[in-house]
Amino acid sequence: MHSKSYAASARRRAALAAAATALFAAPATTVPRVASAAESSREETLPSVVLFAGFSFGDSLRFMAGLSGQVSFVTATKRDANCTPEEQVGGGPQLQLVWFGDRDLVVTGGAQAGVASDEAFGLGIRLEAGAAWHLFKAQLGVHTGAHAILGSGELGLRDEWMLELHALGLGLALPLPEGVYGGRIRSGSTCLIPGRPLRDATGARVPSGGGSSSYEADDHAARWRADAQAECEAVVSFLRVADALMAAGAPVALVDAALSAAADEIGHALLCAARARDQGSSAAAAHPVLPLVPVGPAAGGEAALIRLAMESLEDGLVNEGDAAAQAAADPRRGDCARADRTLRRIAAEERRHASLGAAIAGWAARTGGDPVRDALSDRIRWLRAG
Repeated sequence: MHSKSYAASARRRAALAAAATALFAAPATTVPRVASAAESSREETLPSVVLFAGFSFGDSLRFMAGLSGQVSFVTATKRDANCTPEEQVGGGPQLQLVWFGDRDLVVTGGAQAGVASDEAFGLGIRLEAGAAWHLFKAQLGVHTGAHAILGSGELGLRDEWMLELHALGLGLALPLPEGVYGGRIRSGSTCLIPGRPLRDATGARVPSGGGSSSYEADDHAARWRADAQAECEAVVSFLRVADALMAAGAPVALVDAALSAAADEIGHALLCAARARDQGSSAAAAHPVLPLVPVGPAAGGEAALIRLAMESLEDGLVNEGDAAAQAAADPRRGDCARADRTLRRIAAEERRHASLGAAIAGWAARTGGDPVRDALSDRIRWLRAG
């Protein structure tokens, strides 16, 4: 239906791709960064305390309360297909003090381990094992525990074998709102970032060579270099958006708007590289490099339309809107008039890109009907929960 209308868009797309390749080619002395969709992981050491209360059963039914201290060595992994939440696995030492009523005070020591998948609420499980010592009866037992976790809350079954003490209770992990295996680690636990991320042909996020996490806050030259690389990668992202729109049969106006956004990002990358040179970076260090990503034809069909809608919502409306807000409030605007003009331009154009994301998501919802609208509704709930 749009094949003739897309002819001019396709030529413009080819021209932009050629310009980006020429402007951001890797120097001959370096190897271009090959983007991959490998998982990203990090290690965290998280001390926490769990307060719990419930009832014990065995020889009699009694009130139970206690305190558990633990240190968890957690590996948090982002599989990152369409920005999925974190998965966490970890374990570590544990010490508990439990009062079972009627002078039954038990100290337990051992180890605990757990796993979590941070979806809407942070579901997880934790298992415990160790030794139990009854202070007043001077008896030794074996401790086991199993707990279902929802965010910072838990429902657990504790057993002190040989002491004939068993308990079921509710617990609350501190500090809030992390929850050791409730799926949330405060630092970097969200997938949202300022700006449009680079994704491969499958929709998995590609680790960025730019961004804003690898430099000191007052190192403005490094920040401009990182921004230049991130903006360069956004060029590829918007070219892929244009491809996806054409494959989905979108209006030509949306395709052309995506191509205009790609042109904006070329300008942003050049401006950020120039500001890095103003701050003392060498031309080679400030030069952004176009990433190499697997190339393939854009897919069509319902699944591709849903992906386009969700990426437009999250990468476009949310992330680009965040990028606009950050650029508008960036303290580097005070460095010089050129820095101020650069950031004001980036803020204005990122706001336009955010509006484009909303427009694409709206068109996809109208075109795809209930499947697309349901997927968008689920994603909006997840974003609000996160």
